[in-house]
Amino acid sequence: MKTECNGKRFEFHPVGQREVRADFDGGSITSDGRGLLLREVEKQTAIVERFAGRFTDRREPERVGIVGLAPQLRYRTPSRCTHFAA
Repeated sequence: MKTECNGKRFEFHPVGQREVRADFDGGSITSDGRGLLLREVEKQTAIVERFAGRFTDRREPERVGIVGLAPQLRYRTPSRCTHFAA
């Protein structure tokens, strides 16, 4: 099967002062793209916030330490989606 390649370049939000981009020119390669993609999806769609809004948090906030589900989901989601235990 022949592959179809294109020169499309993907621009991501910067990380601190560093530019983040994905292209297919054969340069440096990283396996951490899943995290960058997940971050980009979250920034553009607020999917974690929307997902957290589907649940009712019945815990006592003063006993939990982190108020609300969204902060917990923002912390746990990347590790789960990239297969790292946290």
